[in-house]
Amino acid sequence: MEFRDSTSSHKKIWRSNRIRWKVQFDLPDEEARAKIWQAQVPNQLPLSESVDFVELAKQFDEISGRDIKNAVFQAVVAAAREDKPKKEKQVTQSHLVEAITEIIEANKMATQSEYTLTPVEGDVQLPPPPPDLPIEE
Repeated sequence: MEFRDSTSSHKKIWRSNRIRWKVQFDLPDEEARAKIWQAQVPNQLPLSESVDFVELAKQFDEISGRDIKNAVFQAVVAAAREDKPKKEKQVTQSHLVEAITEIIEANKMATQSEYTLTPVEGDVQLPPPPPDLPIEE
């Protein structure tokens, strides 16, 4: 079982004291991010000369190593899907930027609350039920 953070859906395990420690890792700094970008790209991967790991590390600062790994994978898939001869397919800077941008957006959506509860005073008028819904009395 994996625990990513304390907002995990496994709160019962946290409350039951089965987990005694919580270890938090800080996000990597710019230098570490550049090294992670480089480490995640296999040597045999066709990589465009436009790829600049230092620039990626500067441009995207609130990302984890997991985010970088996923971005590289998504960039490879995007490059492979391009309508080009196999010998011309390469992962470019734009593939990596698009992939990490999508991951950052997905991370933001995952941390947003699905519902907002607002206290209301007095009676609240509910909408009528759909016509095909049977009403139990």
